[in-house]
Amino acid sequence: DEVATRIPERRWLTSMKLRAGTLRIEGLSLDNETIAAFMTSLEASDYVEAVDLKATRLRLEDGVKLNEFTIEARQQRQPGDLATGTDGAGPPA
Repeated sequence: DEVATRIPERRWLTSMKLRAGTLRIEGLSLDNETIAAFMTSLEASDYVEAVDLKATRLRLEDGVKLNEFTIEARQQRQPGDLATGTDGAGPPA
């Protein structure tokens, strides 16, 4: 839900995967500024950190130039996560 609230207009997600604490997002955008705005919005989230643009390439689809992109970020643990216990200090006793 957090990522969905941070998606700017003029951008479409095609894939989103979370594996071993790494979030990988792939999508299409009408311009580079929209990708940059999406990354800035993700960086402002309390749930992800270390947002990194891994790849971009120009793609022509139905006569429209689109920017295909891949972004990776690390999942940021929150106090109360099941994996860390209720205080974020470690596994539950």
